[in-house]
Amino acid sequence: MSRAALILSVLRYEALAKACKARLARLAESEYRQEGIKPTWKADGATVSSSTSNPHVAVTDPAAFLAYVETRFPTEVETVRQPRPAWSQRFLEQVAERGHPACDAQGEEIPGLEWRAGGEWKGISIRATPEMKALLAEEAADEAAAVGDTQPQAVAPVGVPQP
Repeated sequence: MSRAALILSVLRYEALAKACKARLARLAESEYRQEGIKPTWKADGATVSSSTSNPHVAVTDPAAFLAYVETRFPTEVETVRQPRPAWSQRFLEQVAERGHPACDAQGEEIPGLEWRAGGEWKGISIRATPEMKALLAEEAADEAAAVGDTQPQAVAPVGVPQP
């Protein structure tokens, strides 16, 4: 097998893997939408699991949120005039736990924030067991070795006439 054929094989298999994963993702999302549960599928040596978003709060107006934090929590504002990231993450998680609308612990709606429900489809992941990874690596190495040694050949760019 020539170097050019090896290169095209790599590209072909990468494209095939991408298309297969996209199809699995569509099937999983369809099952999630129909049944309301995140599917998990198992095959010999592999697991496909899906994920959805969690309820969270999004900062939709950073200036309004900053003004709120400056007034209520002045020590949590950095010199760059933004809420401290670590504090902001914890605070927004606490606000998200309270649900809609985005309110502080006293029930005051916080300007510049919007509560967003979780459960939005995010995608799937495919994980092989260590044993399956080893088996696939061994098979791939055997297959790559089976193509035989070839003399290096220049790969001509597509569309460039060869002499």
